Amino acid sequence: MVPSVLLAQVNFSALREREDILVNLDESSRPMIVEKHVIPLQKGINPVNFSWQGVNLDRDSIRLNISEPSESFELISTTYSSDQNKLTWNISSDKSGQMVGYIIYHLKNIRREVTYNGLVNEDEDQLKIREEQVLFNNSGQDFNNAMLKLGYGNKLRRDWQNGESKRFSVYRVREVPFKKVAVYDGRKFSINTRRKETELPVYYELANSPKYRLGTRPLSGGKIRLYQGENKRETFIGEDQIQYAPVGDTVSIYVGDNRNVKLKRSLKNKRRLNVRRNDDGEIELYDLERAVLFNVENFGGETVTLRIIEPMPEEWEMDSASHDFRKINNREIEFEFKISPGSEEILLFEYREKNRRGGR
Repeated sequence: MVPSVLLAQVNFSALREREDILVNLDESSRPMIVEKHVIPLQKGINPVNFSWQGVNLDRDSIRLNISEPSESFELISTTYSSDQNKLTWNISSDKSGQMVGYIIYHLKNIRREVTYNGLVNEDEDQLKIREEQVLFNNSGQDFNNAMLKLGYGNKLRRDWQNGESKRFSVYRVREVPFKKVAVYDGRKFSINTRRKETELPVYYELANSPKYRLGTRPLSGGKIRLYQGENKRETFIGEDQIQYAPVGDTVSIYVGDNRNVKLKRSLKNKRRLNVRRNDDGEIELYDLERAVLFNVENFGGETVTLRIIEPMPEEWEMDSASHDFRKINNREIEFEFKISPGSEEILLFEYREKNRRGGR
């Protein structure tokens, strides 16, 4: 005897008949939508239709998760209609009842924009940070009483209609210490280049770390606008685009150029050492002693912290240095020191470039 199969037609769309809906707007570029549905089913095979006419939905991302009671229901198959805006799930049920299911998909034309405002103190060593998020909905879908997940634990329940933008303040931190530093980055030039710099980019650097009043969560990439002043007399001093910064990373904010510090770099090849020749007397390998000199003058009225980043050859060994340095990696080193107003600083370091090939 062949058992009878009962068919029950259940219809709902992406626009209505939801128990709840979550809009997940985290660091991903594709917002994820999670709809909760309570679906009445009969014993047997139940075609359940899902349509999204007029909604900018990624059809390849759609999936149905059966939550409870999962032992009584099974998703048998999925078929798409020819109009590309509808699909049917065939769900097997061993009894009549209600199934809780979650429809998950990615929605297009929803955008989240992160912006920051920073208020800098008079001494330029602390700032207040406020993060705002602006949400743009051009998906074709309305969200009523939706849970908006903005990332890092920030959740808000709101109505959010198609064509509507919303702005939220989600993160505030006071008295964040930072360092103001002017930077000469030699990685932008050839290692053999003589340079004379009259404009050095200046950055505010702050660590996304609990030690510096941050570090409870990553910082999203976005535009930061900086102001200085108090008592509502704030002056705009600049803006920059900061990159995503996980906990432990350093955020660098470009704030303009220093034209009061003049820097000149010169390079001198001193002598060849450890020369190795082939049987014909030709030089195959040798070491080269090199000296790099930086002459730095501060013509301004304030002390400047200067960082000098230098590229290095593939194989090298430091012989002497007038200032402490830090090895960034095997091909890069950096020096950092302060220059008082009206003073001059000489940085000299000598190193041996090892195993140069003949003819170079």
